[in-house]
Amino acid sequence: MVSCAIHPCRIYPKRGMPTRGNPYTNIFWLSFIASLFLVFAFCAFAPAAGRGYEPEGFEGVDHAQNITDDALDAIVQSAMEDSGGVGVSLSVVEGGAVRFVKGYGYADIESETIVDPYRHLFRIGSVTKTFTFTAIMQLVEQGLIDLDADVNDYLTAFKIAEHPGGPVRIKDLLTHRSGFDIVLRDLFVGEPAEFYSLEDWLEGNIPKRVRPAGVISNYDNYGAALAGYIVQEVSGEAYEDYIKRHIFTPLKMSGATARQILGPENAMSMPPELADRVVSVYQWNGSSHARQSFELVVGAPAGSISATSADMARYMLAHLNNGELEGERILDEETARLMKQRPYPGRPSTDYAHGFRSRNIAGFDTFEHDGATFTTFSSMVMIPELDLGVFVSVTGSRQSATDIARGILAELI
Repeated sequence: MVSCAIHPCRIYPKRGMPTRGNPYTNIFWLSFIASLFLVFAFCAFAPAAGRGYEPEGFEGVDHAQNITDDALDAIVQSAMEDSGGVGVSLSVVEGGAVRFVKGYGYADIESETIVDPYRHLFRIGSVTKTFTFTAIMQLVEQGLIDLDADVNDYLTAFKIAEHPGGPVRIKDLLTHRSGFDIVLRDLFVGEPAEFYSLEDWLEGNIPKRVRPAGVISNYDNYGAALAGYIVQEVSGEAYEDYIKRHIFTPLKMSGATARQILGPENAMSMPPELADRVVSVYQWNGSSHARQSFELVVGAPAGSISATSADMARYMLAHLNNGELEGERILDEETARLMKQRPYPGRPSTDYAHGFRSRNIAGFDTFEHDGATFTTFSSMVMIPELDLGVFVSVTGSRQSATDIARGILAELI
């Protein structure tokens, strides 16, 4: 097996020791939401080699011919320099093979544990939505869900209000065209005691319908969470269990879970063997990194998944190969191709296909999604025409995940 380097970083030579903090107050949430697009405080990454964890489903890593280890390290270092990042995990697939799986920085500052991209789980935020919408499309191809159907056809505990412009259809959820007003209340909570069921969250936060469905793209966490709830209702399986059984297991994504750290008394909590592998998360407060608690997403189908970048490589390979990986199918080829098509042609260059954002880079159409919690930021970009995919997850620095993904793509295209 070709050994892929893991790159720890000496990132705190001029900064204080980490302090503990709790971000979950109303003042913090409001101020953080307002500052999500700001660049965080900075730190430098220096590479070194090593790897220990050996997962299932990886027979080797073949490096892409147009980019070297050194070039990849330089891209990460440039993006993370002076940006407040703590850890990075990334993977690159090309030509039906895994080309790079690499880690940088710390999984935990206090213990100086370096990031192992095969072992350590990062929160992938809204990249979770692509799994939710993949699940919807699985049920579509089974004839259990109709993309043009009213979402109310699949809801019994509550209903979405009527609107003169017509019903909200399933495909409107996948394309962020529900016409819903923005819902933020309790999307994240800070403690397991504050966590409650997806059904209760959806019923208690039914948004106003501010425009007809299918007209304008407006990023929609509630709509994605509603799609995951419909998966749950139609399949008869809890959302977290459905994703594991029908996507993670066939793709041998043993280092991925939609469950969250809710404590041993909660039957839906993340298994301890995975919880022990989740990276610690921090925020830069101007003089030190403050350690934060695991962020709990009540609207789980909109952003609850944690995964290794090695497992995300397998997910990208399956989608780039039209739903199949190593003889296992998560989607029929026709359905997989449909997911890449925009149901609303003639829209601006950046818009949504069936669950993935689509835009154009250097003349090539992409199939992508970004994700963010309050501490971890991710970017996944696939280019079907080049059979190329890049996944990056960063703790601490929002912009760096996008910068790293773009830098890698610039070298490979």
